[in-house]
Amino acid sequence: MNKEIVKEAFQEAENDLKEKQVSQLKRIIKKTLERIETVDKVIKDLQEEKKILKLDIDDLKEGRLDRIEERQDKDPKAKKVSVAEVHKEIHHHHYDRWTHPYTIIVTEIPYQPMLPQIWYTGNTGSGGGVFGTITDNTASANAVTFSGDSSTFTLTNSAAKANVIGTYLIEDKTVHLR
Repeated sequence: MNKEIVKEAFQEAENDLKEKQVSQLKRIIKKTLERIETVDKVIKDLQEEKKILKLDIDDLKEGRLDRIEERQDKDPKAKKVSVAEVHKEIHHHHYDRWTHPYTIIVTEIPYQPMLPQIWYTGNTGSGGGVFGTITDNTASANAVTFSGDSSTFTLTNSAAKANVIGTYLIEDKTVHLR
């Protein structure tokens, strides 16, 4: 009889230990699933930001500053994510969308990831320059000057389209925009 009581107590202690292990395991699994859900949300947000940034690049390549401005007016996230705000200047003598001036306000990125230095080797005539130096050597409506110290400048659709193409060195990766 004494052996049966010891056996029962041992079995009960073993069952309690298993229940604790199972509940702790389930808690770990639940926390892991919650973390996966959080990571998925972050990934989704980052993919949306990447999409907005790629749309900005595509619209700049096409010389469509009006699309960027419209996107930023309608979607606050686009305004927050974009590297520059675009605002159409009110001039009554510009009827052609290619020569209509837009004010570009270079904004800070809301978060500061480790950003590499970006080199531009497009239409500079001298073969390149550091980030913040983009120039076009033509003396026409396409002339664009953006200094790294300047946070606001004026740009037209034709100037944007003409000056986006080039080769950009980002970290150890070369990006060719055409």
